[in-house]
Amino acid sequence: MQMNPAVRLAAMLFSAFFWVATGTAGPVTARDSGVRKVHNGWIAGHKDHTWQDQQITLSSDAISYGIKYRACVDPSHPGVWVCDEGFIGMPRPNVANWYHTGFYHIEIGGKQLGSHPLTAMGITESGERGAFHMVWDTPEYVARLQFLLPPGSDHLLTRLSWRPKPGRTVGPVKVRFTCYPSFFTTAHNRQGDRTLTTPRTTVHEVTTEELAPAEDTYLLYTDGVFDVAKGEGSGPCAMLFLPEQIASGRVQLGGYAVQTKLEAGPDAHELRFAFWDLTGKTNAEAQALMKASADQAREELRAAVFSPLSLARFSPEAATAEIGELLAAARDDGTRLRPGMEKLLRTLSGLKARAGQGDWQADAEFAKQVREYEALVWKLKIFALLNRP
Repeated sequence: MQMNPAVRLAAMLFSAFFWVATGTAGPVTARDSGVRKVHNGWIAGHKDHTWQDQQITLSSDAISYGIKYRACVDPSHPGVWVCDEGFIGMPRPNVANWYHTGFYHIEIGGKQLGSHPLTAMGITESGERGAFHMVWDTPEYVARLQFLLPPGSDHLLTRLSWRPKPGRTVGPVKVRFTCYPSFFTTAHNRQGDRTLTTPRTTVHEVTTEELAPAEDTYLLYTDGVFDVAKGEGSGPCAMLFLPEQIASGRVQLGGYAVQTKLEAGPDAHELRFAFWDLTGKTNAEAQALMKASADQAREELRAAVFSPLSLARFSPEAATAEIGELLAAARDDGTRLRPGMEKLLRTLSGLKARAGQGDWQADAEFAKQVREYEALVWKLKIFALLNRP
């Protein structure tokens, strides 16, 4: 069902008025490049194969984060997808820092998640917040990686969850994050000073630092040479995790790349992280920011609802009561719209129940169907107003 142009315009004008009048942070946009198939690549055995990539960008008033998926999907190796430097990169806002080709690496049960075909990747929310997800439905488990950008936020929230299939178990879950703080030093024949700062310690390259999850409550990655304060580099990056979800971790400070390796606790069923790209900030500014905001950001991450807000807020009982009143007030127009609206209410109620049981497809489908529901609610409100005695 298409939304009447006049109603759509009214909705757009109301939305714009709302953001200005309330003085709140503006909407978060989500843009999907769509799936692209290309014949290139440089790793041995896959040079002229078919590669698939897709990028989704979340943009707030403060920053834009772009996440790009890339893998070799050539039919010469069916069912096994191959990555070069990783399958999840962050090309925006900076190709350095969180590595644009591959920054988020996931291993479940000793096998790279990226070697499984990607089942789905798509936007789940835009407007009040921006969000999208990636899903891998494998023979052993379903894994889902969700990204969320709240309004006005300067950092990106993520949630990795996994659910074993009936009769299956999931082995150790490990993640590795790759960053090149501020500048690609070796690629430009320059010597930097990769540095890790946490509330507990500060260490410099080249070394491996074993993490104390309860004390290293944020991780700030800087370069002492490539500091914006010195007119060098683009600025640092940072991350934090929830200590209760992490069994162990270490940071390997190389002379070029920095690798952060974390293992989930045995009872964990998800891993949550927050990422900052602090492009444009000096090392001192970045350190002050993390000291001041990390505790609040951690609580935000812990409490974050990654399902669409429309799903979290939807109450079948309240919606049924509201729609009943609007249909009655809309008189003949309500009679005409009643069958479609009642069918849509049943659909949304069923999807909410399935999503509550962990069905990612229901979660994603609700995000699509609710747009039609909201458009019909607008129509009914206008018809109710026009039919007022």
